[in-house]
Amino acid sequence: MADTLLNKINDLLIKNKIGLSSIKGLIIFTGSGSFTGLRIGTTVANSLSYGLNIPISSAEGEDWIKQGLENLKNSKAGEFVIPKYSGEPNITKPKSSSA
Repeated sequence: MADTLLNKINDLLIKNKIGLSSIKGLIIFTGSGSFTGLRIGTTVANSLSYGLNIPISSAEGEDWIKQGLENLKNSKAGEFVIPKYSGEPNITKPKSSSA
């Protein structure tokens, strides 16, 4: 996901014939889900929100888009969202490499 996310965002913009400056707000799904996916997705969305100076909102569950649109009405530029992890992250030590 991390290596294709920005390309997918760009493809979505091209498909809809809009540029980044046309985005007036962001809604993201905040969980539950994979630790890495939520962390990366939330970081990219928060970065876009900050860089474009637009509001961002979050939601979860089956009707997350509808809920996110409602939340966006009360969101302001400069705010950020945090993911909701389903459990503690399972972070392992890096595998040693032989040089």
